[in-house]
Amino acid sequence: MNQNINTYGKQASTLAASYNSLATPDILPDFAQHILGLPDKAASRVLDLGCGTGRDAFWVAQQGVAVVAADGAPEMLVQARKDHHHYLINYIEDAAPNLQNLNQLGIQYDTVLMGAFLFHFDAAERQELYSNMKSLLRDNSKLFITLRHGPVPEGRIMHSVPLQELDDLAKAHGGTSQFHGNKPDPLNRPGVSWDHVCLNLT
Repeated sequence: MNQNINTYGKQASTLAASYNSLATPDILPDFAQHILGLPDKAASRVLDLGCGTGRDAFWVAQQGVAVVAADGAPEMLVQARKDHHHYLINYIEDAAPNLQNLNQLGIQYDTVLMGAFLFHFDAAERQELYSNMKSLLRDNSKLFITLRHGPVPEGRIMHSVPLQELDDLAKAHGGTSQFHGNKPDPLNRPGVSWDHVCLNLT
């Protein structure tokens, strides 16, 4: 994971220009629809794991929902605080899969966004991540996950995440998984596409 963190840190300003050119409802329509449909936005708590430049956390905060936005790259968080400051966002540096700082906050979330995040971890690290997330989840929580397919950018490490693994994770929590399809890359990078998955955990 250190290699990914270092790469994202070195490229923070360049990546910010690219990521911030996209709108959350356009690239995460199922997540956005969920946030807009929350019955009590003031009581909801959203966790943005691997928040990057804070684009999605900022959009959530604009809807009146409090967000904890975590990333392992301090340079990305500097960019996020610069570009996407909002009183409803608490940016926090934390390294997955242990999530030590998040667990120390003692907050539970009804919605977790893992956009372009989970595939940075190998199978063993993902299992550790799932275990460390348990104390962060409220009853009937939802996890929104996007998985990248295609060429891996230089300097980054990415792993395949089987959809069956996510289905098994949901079932282990007495819940279900929903596959929302494989969608084109919003930045039109050659050969890149994205799986969109929602886990409904009980």
